[in-house]
Amino acid sequence: MSRQDVTTGKAFDTKRFLEDRWPEPENLRAFLATYGKTIRVGTIVQWYRREQIPAEWLPVILGFLAAENGGRDVLGPYLR
Repeated sequence: MSRQDVTTGKAFDTKRFLEDRWPEPENLRAFLATYGKTIRVGTIVQWYRREQIPAEWLPVILGFLAAENGGRDVLGPYLR
């Protein structure tokens, strides 16, 4: 764990998680749309800028990812 991780208290690399899976906010918007979830791309842009996914959206995204990945762990690489 880097010193920065200790001082910021971040245990999860949200920015890398988002950018690895959806290089652009529009990609995440489209991903969610395939499951019938609508959200403005401008809202998702703010997630990228803040490097945070709101608590009400994180389980939705993780659930869809798990379904697409056969239930495999999708978070391990992003834990600090």
